[in-house]
Amino acid sequence: MLFRSVSRCGMVYLEPVHLGWEPLIVTWGERFQAKYPQHADDMAKWAMDVCVEMIPFIREDCNEAPGIPTMDANIVTAYLRMLTTFVSKGHGFIDAEDLAEGDKPIREPEQDAQLVKLYTAISAVWSLGGNIHENSRKRFVEKIRPLLQKFCPEVPDGDLYMKAVDDEKCCFIEISSIVEGFKDRKSTRLN
Repeated sequence: MLFRSVSRCGMVYLEPVHLGWEPLIVTWGERFQAKYPQHADDMAKWAMDVCVEMIPFIREDCNEAPGIPTMDANIVTAYLRMLTTFVSKGHGFIDAEDLAEGDKPIREPEQDAQLVKLYTAISAVWSLGGNIHENSRKRFVEKIRPLLQKFCPEVPDGDLYMKAVDDEKCCFIEISSIVEGFKDRKSTRLN
């Protein structure tokens, strides 16, 4: 039975567990619409489609890191926060307010649209799959890749955990091309 309490103001309170994670995406999409109306609907749809398929798969077919369980709402929130971080001024996106003030975009609209697809895809991997134990990562990647390729055909083969997005070229790149490899420096003293 669902317990609801009504305040003296007439507000009904529900525990988040009874709402599920879907309202998180709907609300995020509505709020994101104010900043990036040209991208918000597609991003919310893609995020919903991916989460509908992947959350049950994660729960039933994947192992999480030992001792670090997640809740559905937490991984969806992580996904939406990553999207908000990537599709932002920090990555060269001009929001509706700045456009109204006369700011000029730094890229063509097609390039922004491409980056939105890339960031929606890579954010799904690193948020929904961020706590997946290494023994389940291959299974996770094999399941999520075709879902991501439905809206982003550029999703490559190989280990998606080893990919990043290049803002300038609007494409996926290997993380190893931008992060220097680890070098064992036994002779270096750490204080």
